[in-house]
Amino acid sequence: MQHLSNISWAFAKLDCKAELFFESIAGQHERIIKTGDVQHLSNICWAFAKLGCKASCNVLFDAVSKECKRISASGDVQAMSNISWAFAKLDYKAAGFFEEVADQHKRIIASGDVQVSEPRAKRASNTVRLVV
Repeated sequence: MQHLSNISWAFAKLDCKAELFFESIAGQHERIIKTGDVQHLSNICWAFAKLGCKASCNVLFDAVSKECKRISASGDVQAMSNISWAFAKLDYKAAGFFEEVADQHKRIIASGDVQVSEPRAKRASNTVRLVV
């Protein structure tokens, strides 16, 4: 799944709007969920949002939002932040996903065991801002 993740990211980084490519990716949502890790899901969602692929994102975003427990349990703040941003950017309503992310952040903040570097603190701040 890394290849799809990397290629999607590259297309978005270069602002290359390949609609058929992204429609094909969305059509592979079951395989993406089954074989992709949280970082792959994050990169692919980010690419869809960066390029404004709103018409083809729903089936993929539906599948990703159903993985909210796995995503939040990963503790990967960058992935949660990217997916949250992608959903917000394309106005995708995923209340369950955002609730799960908010619950994860409450637990992390309450534990007091997290040492956060400056860039990671900014990413966590961005995620919390999107959730609230």
